[in-house]
Amino acid sequence: MIYTEAVPFRRPDGVLTLFKAGCNIFYSGAHRTVNHDRRLPGGLMFSMNSPGHYANSLAKRGLQDSFEAATDFVRETAFRSIGNGGIGCPHVPSASWHNENTEGHHAAPERKRPHYIPDNFDPTRYSAVYHTDVLVPTDVTSDSRTVHGSYEEVGAEVWPHLILDYISTEEFPPDHVNYGLFHGHPIEECARYHNPWPPRVAHNEELFEY
Repeated sequence: MIYTEAVPFRRPDGVLTLFKAGCNIFYSGAHRTVNHDRRLPGGLMFSMNSPGHYANSLAKRGLQDSFEAATDFVRETAFRSIGNGGIGCPHVPSASWHNENTEGHHAAPERKRPHYIPDNFDPTRYSAVYHTDVLVPTDVTSDSRTVHGSYEEVGAEVWPHLILDYISTEEFPPDHVNYGLFHGHPIEECARYHNPWPPRVAHNEELFEY
């Protein structure tokens, strides 16, 4: 199951909204395993991540010139985060990586992108091993397989269709998979601690629903 959290945000017009947020788990036992990207020096940490909430907050606080500029910044930050999770252990690669562009999608040019982002990367989809950017199953958090070379060598499951195109200023209807990600779901004050996003079954295939 994929579990999401609800993060409150008050728009400049005073309307209270909720954003859908991804739940990530970090723990010390992840070091050098198939979940290496989610290692922590000690203890256990849950992170609720909402790029859309972040973009709206940047625009509201004047840290970006507009919501459009904030969305571009968050999208570029997402590009840079993918493939950058292997730091701290030279024997373990990042548990996520960019797909090559095969469908004619093009990202805006950026002269200073890091070396781990290929020139022909797909800006709409990326790949990751079966880890907690996707969901938090017991067979991942208890996985003790040590990675010395590649994830394929230890039989890690790869999810090649993880989406990035939800990072958009486009508004989606309530029944769309991207609803609540970059435009908040309006709520009444009494519902500010309610999570309207039910768990969803995960499917490792193109355009699976969160």
